[in-house]
Amino acid sequence: LTMFSSVKPFEGQQFAALKKQCQQNRTLFEDPLFPAQDSSTRATASAQSLGKGP
Repeated sequence: LTMFSSVKPFEGQQFAALKKQCQQNRTLFEDPLFPAQDSSTRATASAQSLGKGP
């Protein structure tokens, strides 16, 4: 058994198929089930300002 042998696709998403589709379409993957929004990643105003350099 390998470390990832028990990994199950989330909501039927198959990584290899999604990767191939994105490569063929020359697009980035955007997950409709987990949108890239501040609310999805628990980002706050104070956390966003921490990433700013001098």
